[in-house]
Amino acid sequence: MNENEKKAIGKRVPRGSVIYPYSNKNRAQGYTKYIPINKSSIILDSANYQNHKEINLEVLDVNSQLIKYLAMNPQLLRKIDTRKFEEIVAEIFHKKGFSVTLTPRTRDGGKDIYAIQNGMFGRQLYVIECKRYSSSHKVGVELVRGIYGVKVAERATAAILVTTSSFSKDAIDFASPLKYELSLKDYTDLKSWLKEYN
Repeated sequence: MNENEKKAIGKRVPRGSVIYPYSNKNRAQGYTKYIPINKSSIILDSANYQNHKEINLEVLDVNSQLIKYLAMNPQLLRKIDTRKFEEIVAEIFHKKGFSVTLTPRTRDGGKDIYAIQNGMFGRQLYVIECKRYSSSHKVGVELVRGIYGVKVAERATAAILVTTSSFSKDAIDFASPLKYELSLKDYTDLKSWLKEYN
């Protein structure tokens, strides 16, 4: 409440039109009525890129503007909420023509996204696991085995593990002979996906 009031923009009158820089989560209150951020009113233009050192990406819907912003600042992928990262990956697949479904936040059974591709030769199901890690935290073979196990159990066409990091040698060695059933996509791949998004 104090932080909201300290950094609020506008005349401090009860229930007036004051813009608070922080959300009202955790029941934060202020002297004036809190006006929530309108996601559609936030435009990530060149002025935002230069004038805001840090933009709270958690309040933005996953859309072409956000993807464009992340393409220019891919390192921010490692700082956003894990669910937002999953939503971004889902949007990338959706834009490529897949029908995507995000699994519930908890008890996802080792996969975050179902992606279905309807092609001229039939339907293909991909199970996707997303891991938002720091650059130094490599994805190990256990997680790769896990998503492959999900692929087999779900009788999916293939499994994809996407990370903001990279993969350990054991993980790569495990996946290599399964190249038609299992794909490992790292930070470099993500940067390419963001740039190609249109």
